[in-house]
This record gives sequence, C-alpha cells and structure tokens, in this order.
Amino acid sequence: YPSQEALLPAIAAPLREANNRARVAIDFGPRSVPYRAYDDIGFSDPIELAHSYRALLQMTESDPRENWETFSGSTLSAPQLSDLGVASVVTRHVRKDLIKEATEQGIYLYAVPDPQPRVGFFKSSSIHPVNADEIEFDRKLRPGVLPAWQRPSPDEIEISVNAKENGWVHILESWDEGWSARVNHQAVPKIWRVNGLSMAVPVQAGDNHIQLTYKTPGKIPGLLFSFLGVCALAALKKKDAFFHKAKPPFR
Repeated sequence: YPSQEALLPAIAAPLREANNRARVAIDFGPRSVPYRAYDDIGFSDPIELAHSYRALLQMTESDPRENWETFSGSTLSAPQLSDLGVASVVTRHVRKDLIKEATEQGIYLYAVPDPQPRVGFFKSSSIHPVNADEIEFDRKLRPGVLPAWQRPSPDEIEISVNAKENGWVHILESWDEGWSARVNHQAVPKIWRVNGLSMAVPVQAGDNHIQLTYKTPGKIPGLLFSFLGVCALAALKKKDAFFHKAKPPFR
C-alpha cells in the first residue's frame, strides 16, 4: 500500500478537508495506519451491522444471500456514493463518472457530485413512515437546513439546529440499537431507521440541541455475567481447597 507520504500533498490535503465534512471512499488499505483517521465507507470486517448490510446489498442490487467480508466504497456508482454522503474517492482506477481533483503516483482523487450532507434537517412532509421503527424519504432529496454538528469521539455526535417548523434531523450514520439520543437534555424514546440504513431524530420548531451516544448493546449484562462467572469460579476453587485441607491423610 502507498505510504502516508505518497499521498502528500496533492491528495492528502484535499482528502483531509473532505473528511472533515463528509465520508470518503478509499479502495486500498482502508484499515492501514495512514487511513484510520478517515471516515471510510468501506469495511474489512465480516461482522457488519445487519440492517446496514442488508440495505447496502439492496442498494447495489446484489444477491441478498451474499456474504461480503470486505467492501470498498470506491466500487459504487456516483449516485450511490452521493446517497451515502461520500464526498471524495481515492482509487487506482479511472472513474469517468466522477470529478478528478488530483492524481499522484497512479492514485486518483475524485470528487462526488452533490453528496448527501452528513447531517440535515427535513420537513415532516418529506418523510414517509414505513413501519413503527422506520421512515423513508427520496434519496435525491436534499435538506433545507444544514445543522451545525461535531463528533467529540467515535461514540458521540452533537448537533444544533434552529428549526422553523417541526421536522426530522437526519444523520448519515449506520443505524444500530446501541445509539441513544437526547434532545434539549430530554431522552428520546427511540432513534428511527431511515431507508433501512441511517438514523433520524424528530425535533420541534425552535432551537434544538441533540446528543447522540453509542453504547455497545449487551455490554453491561455481559460484564455482569463475566463478573459473576469469575466469582463463581473463585468460590469453587475456595471450596475445593477447603475440602482438600479438611480431608484426613491417606493411610
């Protein structure tokens, strides 16, 4: 894989700028040291979020029985990249459907036309319910308001928006039951799944501050069971030691 220095300055600088506001897609070394700081849409983990994985298979019109162990976002079409909020693509392959921004040592940096913003506010009339947990909207639709947002850590997202009417804040982040939300310090009953892939939180007209926090599902019960298991094992060992000590010597 190219070293970090190999991407400087023609590709690395604009890639970092794009990563500050949107996702990127890199078709080599997605988990190698130089690229860990980038929000790469690809993955190299066979255990991917189930809902997001199914939505991705549907988006790419792939066989739902397929099992991808790795996935490179650079293989997606321009509309698909745009729908997923990808702003830049780094690849060794020539792409005629994207806008070339730079090239260096056989590596190309492309811009994706009109990517979906990472965070956006949509009017309630733009959203259509699918079921009790999911909503959808036209992927070609773009938000009327772009809220201010930041990510203090991988497990935290903070959003501020002044909404002129009731609506939804859409977050281009894979939906998972481990996410929870608070709006103006009040817990939200649930985070809605959007188009089978991302997340949304309903907000009222006015100023809204949203705090999203991720905690691994089952982490606390798992730690508790592990602790109880260790205690049980320690008790058994103590009991076994007691009986061995109390047992009279063999004659």
